[in-house]
Amino acid sequence: MRNRLVFPVRDEEGRLAGFAARRLSDEDRDKPKYINSETGELYRKSELLYGLYEAREAIRREGSVFLVEGYKDVLAMHAAGFCHTVALCGTALTDGQADILSRYTSCLHLLLDGDGPGQKAAAKIAAERQRQFSVRTSSIPGGEDPDELFRRLGK
Repeated sequence: MRNRLVFPVRDEEGRLAGFAARRLSDEDRDKPKYINSETGELYRKSELLYGLYEAREAIRREGSVFLVEGYKDVLAMHAAGFCHTVALCGTALTDGQADILSRYTSCLHLLLDGDGPGQKAAAKIAAERQRQFSVRTSSIPGGEDPDELFRRLGK
């Protein structure tokens, strides 16, 4: 994880489960954008949602959750006051993640990246989860993600 921005990943109870690390420069395209801790007893990416421990009470209070793709998106959303936000750590909402979220809310608000893959993933999640949740989708014009939007426009 050298020369990367490292994010601690906590489980639903706040225990450190592992780490995710993003390359610092998009110029290093020969290296993976993200690397994660190895899958183990605590770190199972398909059963974790980044930021859930910090967002649990806000999700209950608001009655919904914003689902975003990335770690930086969660940080930007929380900094802007949308503390009921968690990240998928990718573009799929697994059964394990959905089961965890269903303990806190029945309303998902998908705010995945505004690019083609993000919007395709949002449509897929909405179709797959419409029986389990009330699902709303939004997109940011220009293919941006929440982090880029807040950096460009501010809170």
